[in-house]
Amino acid sequence: MLAHAAARHPGPRYHLADMRDFALATAFDAIVCLDSALLYCHTNDDLAAFLARCRAHLTPGGLLVAEMRNGAYFLGATDLLDGPRTASFTRDGTTYTSRTTLSVDHGAQLLRRRRTWTSSDGAPAQEQHSAWRLLFPQELRYFLTTAGFEVLSLHDRPGPRTEPPWQEGDAPRPTASSDRLHLIARLTHHTGNGDTTP
Repeated sequence: MLAHAAARHPGPRYHLADMRDFALATAFDAIVCLDSALLYCHTNDDLAAFLARCRAHLTPGGLLVAEMRNGAYFLGATDLLDGPRTASFTRDGTTYTSRTTLSVDHGAQLLRRRRTWTSSDGAPAQEQHSAWRLLFPQELRYFLTTAGFEVLSLHDRPGPRTEPPWQEGDAPRPTASSDRLHLIARLTHHTGNGDTTP
């Protein structure tokens, strides 16, 4: 995947690393974490470790920008859990079809996904398993504040994957019932060794 990205989008440096312990020996003005990537931190320790790595790699006042599923959505809505969803696309004459089932693992606080891929060329079916942490907005605020961040914005709409999609000039709406959650948090004070000071 990294070779594919580098070949088609040369310029940036691409690194393979664990989000809980990456070390790039440089600091950035912003860290962007999209498409629920933050939710691969399945445990509290995972999330704390990731935020510590963000803290260590941000300049003072740097921003953490993230987009993810909203755990609060699943308190009442079941539309994403009601049954398998099927989607298809065709590439180079072969049609690929996915059948996706989502379920909530309440004890682990995870949204689990099972996706089976079939193709019209007769290749064996492939099955994928993945899971995302279901974070509630107030829980996310607590982790960020504890890690030395100030939450500037935590809202559900508009965003890149909400309906209707975001358009320039749209103002954020308070976190309510959308299945997506959008975050902008600022590092408060930085000591230079990955720690924060009040």
